[in-house]
Amino acid sequence: MDLASIRLIIDLLSLIHQDVPNRYQLIMKLVNQRRESNNLSLYNLSDIKTIIYLFESCRKLKTLFISHSCAKEQIMAYNMKCDKHEIINTSYVTSFTNTCIQCNQLLVRPKTRSITYFKQTGVESALLFEYRCTSINCGITYCGIYYQHPTTDRITITPTSILHHEIIYLGGDFAYEKNLITEFTSDLLFNHATFYGFANAYNYRNNLKKQDNTSNLRQLQDKHFQGVWIQYQLACMLFMTSTNRNFECLTNFSSMPDLRDRFLREQNNLINPLFMILWTHHKQIATEEHIYKYDHKLKNKTDKCSTCLVADGHEKPSRLVCAHKSTVSLQHHELGEVEIGCSETPLRRTQGFYFTCLVHYQISYNVTNASFCRKHQPSDSNDVLNATMTNDPNVCGNLSTNVHKLISNHDVSNNGLHKSSTSIKSHEQTNIDLGKFTSSQVDEQIKAVLGLDDNVNVNTDVCNVYRDSLLERKNDTSGFMAIFYDCGIIVAFQESIRSESVRRLLYLLLSLIKTVKNKVPNALLYDNACSLRLFIDKWYDKKSFKISEYTKFIKEMHIAIDRFHEGNHRRTICQTIMRADHPSHENRFAYVNSEICEQMFSYFTKFKSAFRNYSYPKSVTFYMLLFHLKNCQLIGLHPSTQSVNMKELNDYWQINIRAKKRSLENIDFHSNKKNCCSS
Repeated sequence: MDLASIRLIIDLLSLIHQDVPNRYQLIMKLVNQRRESNNLSLYNLSDIKTIIYLFESCRKLKTLFISHSCAKEQIMAYNMKCDKHEIINTSYVTSFTNTCIQCNQLLVRPKTRSITYFKQTGVESALLFEYRCTSINCGITYCGIYYQHPTTDRITITPTSILHHEIIYLGGDFAYEKNLITEFTSDLLFNHATFYGFANAYNYRNNLKKQDNTSNLRQLQDKHFQGVWIQYQLACMLFMTSTNRNFECLTNFSSMPDLRDRFLREQNNLINPLFMILWTHHKQIATEEHIYKYDHKLKNKTDKCSTCLVADGHEKPSRLVCAHKSTVSLQHHELGEVEIGCSETPLRRTQGFYFTCLVHYQISYNVTNASFCRKHQPSDSNDVLNATMTNDPNVCGNLSTNVHKLISNHDVSNNGLHKSSTSIKSHEQTNIDLGKFTSSQVDEQIKAVLGLDDNVNVNTDVCNVYRDSLLERKNDTSGFMAIFYDCGIIVAFQESIRSESVRRLLYLLLSLIKTVKNKVPNALLYDNACSLRLFIDKWYDKKSFKISEYTKFIKEMHIAIDRFHEGNHRRTICQTIMRADHPSHENRFAYVNSEICEQMFSYFTKFKSAFRNYSYPKSVTFYMLLFHLKNCQLIGLHPSTQSVNMKELNDYWQINIRAKKRSLENIDFHSNKKNCCSS
């Protein structure tokens, strides 16, 4: 046997995984392919095995022959000629462990199949190994970075698997290189990339390379990549803020919306308190560059980290939301009932039907009101009809659109002789039967909605192109409300389903203070601080602001108007004790960056198009992950850091999280008899 063939055999032995079926036969095919091209005699399987056994018995001799000089090229040449099912993979998605974590039995004889592997440098085929423990009463499946018990539909990730495994695979037909996930995270923070835009850019870049061996591979799908990225970041966040040894996630994140939403609700309620504790005490883990910054007024480096709280609301990242406004929260007994609105996204269609207008509203379970979510669908169609006719914004969120469609669908030309062809096509697509309505009934409904006199002729006096700002009743959120430290770190946030108000700010402030046990600065800057102070003074020790150790802490806080908004306030209290430089505040706001909210909101405004594409509860999850990653970037903390050394996190985990996790599966945070929801 010639030296080149021996070197090729040893190289292939190191490239082709030991658990690949027919491993020796594949090596023989590749060696003989090369020898055949050089008009040399072919080897049989026994020749190949003899060489392999010889070098396996002498490790030092084997290392002398490993070069990878032509083995990869030989595999690529073979893949170009063979059928798709015969392709040899050089990338492998293996298990993070070779022994069962429950019974310590060695994992052998895996099932294999080909999947698409998205790398930072391109896309290729990879071979997936799925191991199953054969021990009696075990049956745990191991694949990639997760394992799965046979009695559950969720998979479990461990800190070790996610830290040391370079391939992220959470089920399905796609796996991702960790570097690709890191690349998207960087593009998200600094280029404000969306999943859709990133996937398109990645696919376009690969198409420009025109690699023949990747022409049959599938392209990066933004929805699947989004699900893997979100679950990966949630796992990293949980392992950073706790000593928990496992994280449960879904394999069908994108395809099962109900399971996904329940999963995200659980994670939001589980991790959000840990988010507050971590970033409230971030000074313990921050770099000196973040804590000590040069002050041009004092001409030296000063500690400007975590000196006061700054609160404000950011309205631009709005999204469509259910029109039901009376949903309340009883989370804080000190405030009583706080109306926060329903955070669910309204239904857009059901079984192919769209809710177009009041005339086309059928009393049927097949047609939904597109202004409400599934839970708050009106039970009485007459209520919907009457409320729509009275322009009630809480009932019909797209009234102007409905009116426009109503008129357009019955549009006639100036001579009143024919019906619009567009409306006919529309009715054919939606299968709506217009025969049940007479022409006079349609005209009466249009007049009622538009408030027209009885003597108006709808066909000649009303234009089919109709606009009225009074009828624009889309139900949008008001973005989010956030509490910052003056150093730029977000310590608490909540999505603003309804408009910003004093009671909703107190709701968020109480959530923060109760979670961190009053361990926050006793100084707060707010653009509407005067109204906040007046509310506290008026309602303290009353039904809207009952006494507790937390409300007492808030009442004793130094609250002032931030300097950016001071010029807009004219009341006497605003020009005296509510000013940040008033002597009563004892210089607590001296040299504080009171404009930090506006500065950070200027950054987050660039994400408004991305924010608008998310529905609840994914919207809250994305807020939390984005704020967490931005905070990590500000203080120089790697997002994959595990188990940060923070006593406050350990104490909270021991006291609260374990009890909460046991009860999460029995809680539906948006369905109870009192019509209450948890933020």
